[in-house]
Amino acid sequence: MRNWRLIGLAGIVALAGPAAWAGEGPGFYAGGGVGLSHYEDDDDDIEADFRAAGFAADVDSDTDDLGWKIFGGYRFTPYFGAELAYVDLGEESVDVDLGPLLGTLTATNSVSGASVAGTAGYPVLPNTYVFGKLGGFIWDSNAEGSPVGLGDDDSGVSLTFGIGGTYQLVEHVKVRAEWERFQGLGDDDTDVDLFTGGIQYDF
Repeated sequence: MRNWRLIGLAGIVALAGPAAWAGEGPGFYAGGGVGLSHYEDDDDDIEADFRAAGFAADVDSDTDDLGWKIFGGYRFTPYFGAELAYVDLGEESVDVDLGPLLGTLTATNSVSGASVAGTAGYPVLPNTYVFGKLGGFIWDSNAEGSPVGLGDDDSGVSLTFGIGGTYQLVEHVKVRAEWERFQGLGDDDTDVDLFTGGIQYDF
């Protein structure tokens, strides 16, 4: 009889699944991450804009930079929650060569802001939790350039979404990795991807 009891207990644990080990319950959490931001601007598209305006241009852009975020959230259940974050998406830079007569235009554009998102997740392995998010991004952008006088400031609200996962190292402390997309930022509706790794603390 004892063996049957052990088998029955093992079956209950198996049916409970990873949630029995992952310890994802209601509560607050906070953390931060750092990684790579990528602006979805294309040199050919920028050159096409200048050609449409009557200029022949040779464009060289750097669309990757350091990005970072700090975040805090609350899980209402093991599966659903809400999250706030401050996000800095770094900057992109563009050099536009208009020839010997007009010279070179140089411009940079940086974006930062606050995101508010709903989250949904599931514990897939012991100590491992995957999640998705969907929400809004309240952003400010700052564009500067030379010659002096080029540039513009802008702000708005755009869609953001992403996926990620956490792995529990010790009690309360997890490593976290995620990808996020921020859509339609700035005057030219640029999409920006942010890939981060960081630490999350569960209270």
